[in-house]
Parts: sequence; structure tokens; C-alpha cells
Amino acid sequence: MRLFTAGRLDKESEGLIIVTNDGAFANRVIHPSANLTKLYIAKVDREVTIDHLKRLSRGCKVEGTNVVPVKVEKIRKNTIKIGVKEGKKREVRELLSSCDLECIALKRIQIGPYTLGTLPTGAYRQLSSKELALFS
Repeated sequence: MRLFTAGRLDKESEGLIIVTNDGAFANRVIHPSANLTKLYIAKVDREVTIDHLKRLSRGCKVEGTNVVPVKVEKIRKNTIKIGVKEGKKREVRELLSSCDLECIALKRIQIGPYTLGTLPTGAYRQLSSKELALFS
């Protein structure tokens, strides 16, 4: 049985990744027409200011495409929640860098309707039939 991942994470990131033996399902999840938001928690090297949040909300160019986050929210002094839809390589890190913020840690906590929840690092669980039906 061959396994497919629905999306990817760079080697410096952690968090939710969907692994399946159904290539068609994986393609439905990652295809731009699915219009799914990927939500990340980013810890950065300094306190996040209102100016940082405004600049992040305007977006930046990533791989030649203007990427504008669908959500930008400060959750702690140096921690931000960012939602993106593009799926470009290292897009969250590029967004942060464009605002002079260095990403110290990055964790994906949600892909569309699928959430990481309290699942610990290295663990996995099967999607419920109800969760699978969201893409049928």
C-alpha cells in the first residue's frame, strides 16, 4: 500500500499533516480549488507590534505570487496565529521575514476542517467517517 501526504511541512516546522493511501483524497485536500485555510502558530524573535500585524495583513510576494493571509492574530507577546490559503513553499516564514520578524518555531494546527487538537508530536489518529465525508 502506497501512502501519500496531503501537503508538506518544511524540516524546521511541525504540526498537522494528513497521510492517506487514497491519492484522490490527498489531491482533493491540497488542490487550490479546495480553498482550504492552513492555520499556523508562529513564535518569533521579538514582541509583535500593531505595525507588524498591519504589515503581515497586507501580505508579500512568495514564489512570484502575492500572498495575503486570511487571518493574522497576536496571541502572545511574541506569538502569532496566521492563516494562509496559497500553499507556497515557506510562505509563512516569508511573510514573517517580510515584516522583519524571524520565525523561531512554526506549528501547523489546522488544514481546512481538520485540526491537530491535543495530538502529541509524533502521534497519529485515523480520521472519522464524518471527517472523511467532508471531502466526499
